[in-house]
Amino acid sequence: MAMPGATGLGDILSKTLENLGLSPKAQKYRVFSIWAKIVGDISRHAKPRRLQGDVLFVATASSVWSQELTFMRETILSRLNNALGGPHIREIRFSEHLWGAQDGGPAERRNGDAWQGGEDGSGGSPDQAKDGLPAGANGREAGRDIGDPALSRAFSRVARVMVRRKQSLLATGYKLCRACGYVYPGDKGECPACRLKRESRGYARAIAILDKQPETANSDLSRLAELYDPWLVERARREAESRLVSSIRYHLAAATRAGTPISRLGEPARAELVPAIRKLAALRSFMPTGSMGPEDVEKAVGRRLAAIAKKE
Repeated sequence: MAMPGATGLGDILSKTLENLGLSPKAQKYRVFSIWAKIVGDISRHAKPRRLQGDVLFVATASSVWSQELTFMRETILSRLNNALGGPHIREIRFSEHLWGAQDGGPAERRNGDAWQGGEDGSGGSPDQAKDGLPAGANGREAGRDIGDPALSRAFSRVARVMVRRKQSLLATGYKLCRACGYVYPGDKGECPACRLKRESRGYARAIAILDKQPETANSDLSRLAELYDPWLVERARREAESRLVSSIRYHLAAATRAGTPISRLGEPARAELVPAIRKLAALRSFMPTGSMGPEDVEKAVGRRLAAIAKKE
């Protein structure tokens, strides 16, 4: 999702290809930019090298990875085509013999890796030149692997425009995100998209931590989840509490509909309710569930819920 104030260059590529009538044909070449999103951490051990027709050749770090990914071929193929919006890739072939091309040698440039990076076309390599652009990134290598001459020339022209646009923005004070290669205004060390991604991961970790250790204090939660915005830490705590309250209300409502008095809840209902109530008490009191007495639970959640959570 494009962030406010950030300049995405994907629109330039899309519009130019559409005007040239080459957009459908170019769609499958997005596989180089979306690969990491599709396979996740596997992208450290497997990288797309070239497209030959509708066959994608992927370099792997070892024969073990080739074998492992061969078993996952159908799943990866399905996800790629779903992301590309149609059956653009028919087959994937994995080979450890292509891995030597990953260090930026001639084989890599021949195989179209100039397109790897951000999906908006602005992505870069971790190895940056002084101007913030990937070493040797002048747009001329883009499209060299494409068999169709018209499509190859179009990609090359658009790539050169994108490089010049990036250079222009950098000259006017924009920054290049070292994580994703995105061009953005401001003086922070990361672009808005990367900051949002980092905070989202930290937020999810905070929720998971509170589910297992609801008594965790905000300062410890911030450190453990690597979530350093106090507002987000407090928001994670409120969401964890909201989930517990919703679960408790659901089970109490189910018992009411069944005509069961709260004071006579059976073991199945108690097995669901008691842990949730005790977690809620720990979350609110910052005390471990094992060290809480009946008075502590009642003070945190009220007499009615404390009576349900009380051990027989």
